Amino acid sequence: MTFVCVSGQFTAEEEKWLSTRGPRCILPRIGSTLYVGTVCADGRPIEASWKYHEARRLGVPIRFVQEEMGTEQRKGEEKGQPKEQEQRKEKGRGSEGWVDRYRPTVLSEVIGHKSEIQALRNWLGAWSEAYPEKKGVLITGPPGIGKTTVVHLLAKEFGYAVTEYNASDTRSVSALRGAFALGMRRLRREVIVMDEVDGLSERGGVVELAGVIRKTTCPIFCIANEKGAKLKPLVAVCAELRFSRPLRSTIAVGLDRIVKAEGLVGVTREELESLCERNGNDIRAVVNQLEFRAREEKSQEEKGSGAGGAGGAGDKDACHRMDPFSVTQRLFAGKKMPWSEAMDLVFVDSHMIPLMVQEAYVHAGRSDIEAIAEAADAVCRGSEVTRRVYQTQDWGLVPHAVAATIEVVRRVPGGAPFQIFPQVLGKTSKQRKQVRWMEDMGRRVGRGLQGGVFRMEMAEMLQRKIVEEMVGEGAPFRRTIAAMDEMGLTRDDVFEALEEVSLVPVAKRATVPTAVRSAFTREWNKTHDVEEGGFRRVMAKPKGKGTKGAKGAKGAKEKAEVEEQEQEEEEQEQEEEEEEWENEE
Repeated sequence: MTFVCVSGQFTAEEEKWLSTRGPRCILPRIGSTLYVGTVCADGRPIEASWKYHEARRLGVPIRFVQEEMGTEQRKGEEKGQPKEQEQRKEKGRGSEGWVDRYRPTVLSEVIGHKSEIQALRNWLGAWSEAYPEKKGVLITGPPGIGKTTVVHLLAKEFGYAVTEYNASDTRSVSALRGAFALGMRRLRREVIVMDEVDGLSERGGVVELAGVIRKTTCPIFCIANEKGAKLKPLVAVCAELRFSRPLRSTIAVGLDRIVKAEGLVGVTREELESLCERNGNDIRAVVNQLEFRAREEKSQEEKGSGAGGAGGAGDKDACHRMDPFSVTQRLFAGKKMPWSEAMDLVFVDSHMIPLMVQEAYVHAGRSDIEAIAEAADAVCRGSEVTRRVYQTQDWGLVPHAVAATIEVVRRVPGGAPFQIFPQVLGKTSKQRKQVRWMEDMGRRVGRGLQGGVFRMEMAEMLQRKIVEEMVGEGAPFRRTIAAMDEMGLTRDDVFEALEEVSLVPVAKRATVPTAVRSAFTREWNKTHDVEEGGFRRVMAKPKGKGTKGAKGAKGAKEKAEVEEQEQEEEEQEQEEEEEEWENEE
């Protein structure tokens, strides 16, 4: 019996093949056979493996798994046996996903990215002559558009083997060092693909990768969705290339070949473009949705219903990628869409979309007063249901609130305006700010009054009196500032808070001329700490210059300290006298 020892990285197919070779042993020994891959588990060439060196020392036979499997396959073909690859293809065609089945096998089959592919060709072709200035390339772009596929096909075209790492599996700096150990002494003609580099959790990992790129002797492709600030070390050592989503018309041409190959009936080019638009031109998502639709149609045909599936789950995923603005436009434009589809759209953001519908329905009414009135009744019902949901936490009422939103849309004949944003959000924010102002001034000025009481009974009177005093007195406004300090008011209270919350119409409100306002602000800043918001009074700067002014300030400070000490001594003597009097009593 021959024992088998293994070393290196293996695919699932190679692992399955190795399991038929015989019993395993951990270390090479005389009488065993060492089966190896092309690289170690940490990315080093297999020749650097300890087991490889030990097998050579002991004279143990060394077999490369890929070569052994290829030899067996060729022998089987010579005997007239079916090709193993074709057997697997026919066997797995029913379970293989469309994304894998129709993955491009040559660069000419890639949808779009023609200029980007040519730029990568030029960069990789330069390696055959000399090392380029930038030994790595950073490819960024949204997911699902073929960045990794392009790199693999490009390496295949130039005859490179591909060693791929994923940052989601290699997140720490120490693991990254192990993955690229001996990376500058690789024996194969290969390229390294580092996918999802924006997923490196440590900034040191990006720096480590940048250091490897500076010293590498083989091309390195770094792939990311976004070029964030964390990737600045890579930007300094890599050529940059941005992949954008192809146009929906370009994608539809490529998808049309899949539709014809799979025999999907009734799918037009216009429908494919609409599908691309709903999925944000994400090729992978569109192919998955077409596959789901085909399976739904096949399932319903087997059940005998005869109705083609519409790919509801895929459409639901697509609509959840829409923003509230697009959802509102689509709701008003598709008044005849199925009720379930409209509810899915509202549930994209069940808090924001009802507010946007309330903002747009009057414009969509097109001066049809009766339609606007009916829509307003539906708005009131929806608001009442929403209020009850939050008061009672009865979330089973949410579908009723959503139904009221859909009813509002269908009551009015027109579409939504291009610019929609709920004004109620801004007004609510302004209301909360005013409430905070009134509560704060009620505590400071009204000596504990509630904010509403302060606004009704004191705000208008205070604002009018202070403004009249300020305009009548003029600079330097000593009486006005003294009165404001005594009441605990600040400049912002008078010029902003009291003016904004005043219940008096603007035409009848006491106003301050711009020149007076500017002069008052200068005087106020001279005697108040602006950094503290005007709440703390500070002493004015002492008059005089140089040493004289400094001595005057120092003498005033010492005099104040002496007076304070004398006052404390008098209070202490008075307390002692009162204590003696109480003892005598």
